[in-house]
Amino acid sequence: MDTKRTKFLMCILEDIEKLEKQHGGSNKQIVKLKNKFYDLSCQIKKSKSAQLPLQNKKLHKPKETKLLLSNFQISKNIKYLTHDFSGEFNYNIFIKEVKKDLEKIFRENKNIPEPLETRIRHFVFKPKPKWWRWEKGKKKEYDVGWSSAKVENWCTSVMGEGTHPFNNDLLYNEFIEPFKHTIEIRIGELYNIFSYIDIRYPELNIDLDNNLKNANFYTDVDMLINSLLRIFKGILEHAQAKNLYKVSVSFGGNRIKIVHHNSEVLKTHKNILKGDFLEIKDKTLKSLCNWSIEAVFTDGTYRFNILDDKNKPEYEKINYKIKGFTHILSFY
Repeated sequence: MDTKRTKFLMCILEDIEKLEKQHGGSNKQIVKLKNKFYDLSCQIKKSKSAQLPLQNKKLHKPKETKLLLSNFQISKNIKYLTHDFSGEFNYNIFIKEVKKDLEKIFRENKNIPEPLETRIRHFVFKPKPKWWRWEKGKKKEYDVGWSSAKVENWCTSVMGEGTHPFNNDLLYNEFIEPFKHTIEIRIGELYNIFSYIDIRYPELNIDLDNNLKNANFYTDVDMLINSLLRIFKGILEHAQAKNLYKVSVSFGGNRIKIVHHNSEVLKTHKNILKGDFLEIKDKTLKSLCNWSIEAVFTDGTYRFNILDDKNKPEYEKINYKIKGFTHILSFY
């Protein structure tokens, strides 16, 4: 995108944020205006010569993502987007408050990944939402959300008045349950994800540790799956080139470790960040988790901290023997 257009769009966003501060993030006209701005941003992103405004300014801040998603578990209002509500439920009051709370989080945490924020905006704010999730290896699209006429009409009808849609089996299965799967790795799900990857790449000999079944943490599940598919695509390419097919996957301490056994890199340790690795770094794992690789390079054994928010050195010399090319994904 040319500099003038970028500056112009950034000025628009700054003006919208000033209005939010003056009139509150739940003001209907401001919310509508901001949604239109994000729609425009998405259209610009799809054009070949454009980038999303502020995209280059987003930093790797996984704690911001953790803060956002933890609200779906502990928040006074946001929690009840995906959990049952005890007592009488007032849809109009609830949706007003929850939108205000989310806008405040988005306003104060500028580095939340765009795909995650966009999905939440469609799930909560959009009258005609369009969002998706990975299901059985394919993208499944959804067109129901909290601001859909279908949900609002039921919640304010004689039949649904005072009742949370969690208690309407049809609505729950149409939008609440599938959305929950996009923001949380539940017990057993990480093992299932890697089992699917094992089926998708039958050439690889993948050993899955049982601890994967115990993983439970909040993240953008769909972007994580996207990243893992890219990682295993690269592993398969190297496996076929070197006839090295053994891979092991383990989990512990909110950390996923993927080892391509006996695989080494025929390059120096500063000559690896390109192609899919660059896409993963900039688009799919950024602000989700810290990501490091450990490998034997032509100039020694190193750890490359590709995404890190703990001020570690970018490259660290390793003095112990490793089993092979290793990916380490660390979540909060």
